[in-house]
Amino acid sequence: MNKLIISIGSNTPDKATRIADALTWLALTFRDVRASEVYRTEEYHRRHPDYFNCVAEARTELDSAADVTAMLKDFECRQGRTPQSKISGLVPIDLDLVIFNDSVLRPHELEREYFLIGYRQL
Repeated sequence: MNKLIISIGSNTPDKATRIADALTWLALTFRDVRASEVYRTEEYHRRHPDYFNCVAEARTELDSAADVTAMLKDFECRQGRTPQSKISGLVPIDLDLVIFNDSVLRPHELEREYFLIGYRQL
């Protein structure tokens, strides 16, 4: 089994529901899912609405980080995430695979408080 660490965020008016739906999907898609508490953070550049964030740990039999990322991005799209979302500043859901086993795929996340708050709770 491969270990996943996933950063989760949303800053739309229904962000609590969006986070809950993402956590439900993760639990149905992967194994042994556990998550930090959900917490509020300022948008990184402080130009858009605040986020709700959390960090999840899960396990999968998938052997490729690329396959996991493709699944996460497919879920985002099905939840209304578009390339324009980031431009507009309203992100329905953001799921990023930060760590796959011992490989840090997104090292900048390990320097950002919006990720570290939840990661420390795992």
